[in-house]
Amino acid sequence: MKNHMKIGRFLSETQEKQRKIGEKQKIINRKQAQVEKDKKKIREIQTELRNIEDNLQRNDRSEKEMFGRLKGVKSEDDVVKEIRRLTDENSDLQESLISYELEFGNYIRETEKLIRNLQPGFVKAKIS
Repeated sequence: MKNHMKIGRFLSETQEKQRKIGEKQKIINRKQAQVEKDKKKIREIQTELRNIEDNLQRNDRSEKEMFGRLKGVKSEDDVVKEIRRLTDENSDLQESLISYELEFGNYIRETEKLIRNLQPGFVKAKIS
């Protein structure tokens, strides 16, 4: 009789241990699945970072190219003065000068805004 009780207790303890092992295995499986999801997210983020770095390099090249073209331009006022000097009193050219001044001012503001967006730590960009 005692042996039957010992065997019964042993079986119940074994079943309890197996149940606990099963619960721990479920937890491990969930954590492994989460790790796999995290690895996938990391790979996606790394791909996104590479794309951002590529875009930044392209933007840097474009910016250098743009500033290379603007090298001779010291400021908006210099351009306007030079155009006025060349156009003198010709009214047709004066009208086009006014529209050019407005477009050039917008271009400078947009360029400065783009530079600020490309360089987050850059407080103020001024073409001069």
